[in-house]
Amino acid sequence: FFLMRYWSFSLFFIVSELWASAGVPLLFWQCANDVTPMAQAKRFYPLFAVTGNLAPIVSGKVMSKVISLQKTKDDIGFGATLKKLAVIKAVVGLGIIFIYRNVYAMAEERDRKER
Repeated sequence: FFLMRYWSFSLFFIVSELWASAGVPLLFWQCANDVTPMAQAKRFYPLFAVTGNLAPIVSGKVMSKVISLQKTKDDIGFGATLKKLAVIKAVVGLGIIFIYRNVYAMAEERDRKER
């Protein structure tokens, strides 16, 4: 009954969990399929998988470090920590956009040279 009372929060939680566990990997592997030639797939896909599995470890370490730098345990300290994490997330997001654009540009250039 509690889930039905706050159905919007429950739906948000379910969708956010699905996005992290299904949506992001699907988009990553679609990008990997687009830019990796068939002849090179056997060589690079294991590297992609290992690198992708390092992301949760690195993000956990970064989050632990940022939280350990929190000076107070009240709402102000928590808000400051959230702001720091939001800035880190924005910077990483911009880095992903930059890498994505460059990878696709290099793949297009490679395809043009092969023709």
